Amino acid sequence: MATAIGAGDTTLTVAVSTSYPLGSGALYIDNELIKYGANDGVNTFTQLTRGFLGTTATTHPQGRTVYGAVNDNLVGDNLAKPGLVTNGTNTSAIITPR
Repeated sequence: MATAIGAGDTTLTVAVSTSYPLGSGALYIDNELIKYGANDGVNTFTQLTRGFLGTTATTHPQGRTVYGAVNDNLVGDNLAKPGLVTNGTNTSAIITPR
């Protein structure tokens, strides 16, 4: 993430958003799913729905890794298995919608 976001923020800025769908989609940061309504194709997601699918909206500091959630897979530089977020060496979270 290029900037920190608060639990109620509806815009997210990242270094580059070109590898994410331009329409709507979902992101995963820490243990929160975030639905976005638009991606400008440069570096900004807007129309955010925080705490998507029963996760908890929370603050996220600058520099956190942003994963794209596609179906039941999380897409990122170090993705190891569908449905899991990893840092390349160990599992850090499993998506379990409530």
